[in-house]
Amino acid sequence: GMQPLANSIDDSYWFTSTQAGQFYRGGFFGSSGGFVEITPTIGADERNNWDTPVAFDPSNAETLYYGSNKLYKTTDAGNNWTLISPDLSNGPGSGSGRFGTMTTIDVSTIDNDIVYAGLDDGNVWVTENGGTDWTKISDDLPVRWVTKVYADRENSNKIYVTFSGYRYGEDNGNIYVSEDRGQNWTALGATLPDIPINDVVTDNEGNIIIGTDAGLFISTNQGESWETLGINLPAVIVTDLQIDDDNNTLYLATYGRSMYKIDLSSVVSNTEDIVSYGSQFTIAPNPAGDYTLITLPTIAQEISAIVYNSFGQVVFQNIYSNSQSFNLPVTNLASGTYFLHIKTESARSIQKLIVL
Repeated sequence: GMQPLANSIDDSYWFTSTQAGQFYRGGFFGSSGGFVEITPTIGADERNNWDTPVAFDPSNAETLYYGSNKLYKTTDAGNNWTLISPDLSNGPGSGSGRFGTMTTIDVSTIDNDIVYAGLDDGNVWVTENGGTDWTKISDDLPVRWVTKVYADRENSNKIYVTFSGYRYGEDNGNIYVSEDRGQNWTALGATLPDIPINDVVTDNEGNIIIGTDAGLFISTNQGESWETLGINLPAVIVTDLQIDDDNNTLYLATYGRSMYKIDLSSVVSNTEDIVSYGSQFTIAPNPAGDYTLITLPTIAQEISAIVYNSFGQVVFQNIYSNSQSFNLPVTNLASGTYFLHIKTESARSIQKLIVL
């Protein structure tokens, strides 16, 4: 399956999908039982993503949304579907694969007439009246694969959007926030490593958590700085995030390295007094051969330097005292991508390090 939807209101039925958009209801609903295909009938000119997005209305488990390059809605758990949008894509593209397809859908938990849709061609749209009218809100955003649109759970005007440049030959960590439903955007990824971002959620304290191609990151200051999250979590591709608000637990799925859960109450509180060096923390040269010079903005009494490989394993660590810069040896590291974590008494930061 591709997109399982667990019904938190009534666990007697649930939903799941297969590749390219086949959609099913399982369990018992009304007079039907077992697995029943409920895929909407789409037009001959429509296209499904390999991982076709589906989403619940957060206030009613019988109301769901299904995206091709247009958006469909059901209010009876999939027995009947209504088309509620025009074509939201820029067209099918010229390649041999499917393109111009919806990749992500989110419905506001505060006002379920507000629905967002993101596509693989970079388009992001919003309806504020349940699908009657649609507004494109991505003209000032990168033309990249939209991995997540996320309506803030506390503010009906706030939305986050994440992108992956993987299919465009780009690694930038693109995450944006809007405080006015997409009229204006602010970039939040300046201090992130250059890695594709696959998902975003916010916890009940307003902290931003993202799943990336190199693990999990958290910001406790609205994106000004980011820290890795999750002790013993490998630095692998994190594809999906879900928070159980009742238990303050984050659940995450990875690409090929199983699933994990994190008690957020135990990891968030200890970051409040920490700031990030961000772009002021430099690595030069990078890529590096034998050594690379690490330079901090000010002298620190004690600097902890830890290098992680792509599996999240520590391959080098050392303590440097009363210094602003130091040479980091990389001669014993195999060629590849690593992550360097620097921590002092007042700041910490992580950046990508390439070894030749």
